[in-house]
Amino acid sequence: MDRVAERAESHFRQTNVRDKRLAVVATGWATLRGTNPLRPFICVASNFMTDSWEWEPSASERMVVQTRFLDESSSHLVFAAGQNLTFVEEVHLNRLVRRAVKHGASAMALVGLLRNMVQSVARGADHRAGRVGKGMIIHLLSRKALVEGRSLIVTPLTPDAHSFVYVSTGGRTDPFQGAVIACDGALLTGFGGGTIPPGRKGVIRTDMEESARRHPIRVPSDEIRYSSPCPFCAADARKRGFPTPPHIVEGELPLTDMEAWIYCGGATGHLLLIQRA
Repeated sequence: MDRVAERAESHFRQTNVRDKRLAVVATGWATLRGTNPLRPFICVASNFMTDSWEWEPSASERMVVQTRFLDESSSHLVFAAGQNLTFVEEVHLNRLVRRAVKHGASAMALVGLLRNMVQSVARGADHRAGRVGKGMIIHLLSRKALVEGRSLIVTPLTPDAHSFVYVSTGGRTDPFQGAVIACDGALLTGFGGGTIPPGRKGVIRTDMEESARRHPIRVPSDEIRYSSPCPFCAADARKRGFPTPPHIVEGELPLTDMEAWIYCGGATGHLLLIQRA
């Protein structure tokens, strides 16, 4: 984190931007001065956090790195990054989390407490509402997985594995969006998915079919052949400023059929509905 702070300071010295506030938060498991056992910690590099771990309204020229380990006598540590919780909010959340941990609450129960607090702040009437989003990704970093050398990240939350859960702005966890993952110079972003209930369609497939039904490719009642741009590719091309759609969908719909489902650009393309007019 010292290196992160140094590079941030160097970047801001060469950059002319109005708001230079930056906070980089790292958390997980580590030993304290190389002595076991592994303990939960949080490390913050920021140019607008005070020595008492509060947030200032403006940035200073210097990035400061601070680290805190969870006390062995404490059940948890709540740290709000970027925006302060009010005294009442902090006391209320700590009380709920402490009670949940004491009674052996599941990880998803704790997610519910965090979700409610974050979305309450995001819906509030003060200045924080414009700076706090309603959607979030909550990670569980497993000590057991770390000790065993497992780095796989799964969803939903799994106590014995590094895992995450996505909470949408409306409070849904399915379908999900994945976090931005950076590791060893590689960057993974823009991925998502959803569950498939036994004997039923998955959420992703259902959403895709609903979108396709709103934008079908029509085939005249007395014709078999069709040739048309993919409506989704065409919309994306217009958004990017390209005049020509990248995919033309062609095929045949037998006169005996009223509709058919296909994909544009192969099996990984958009799901499309070919429908007789």
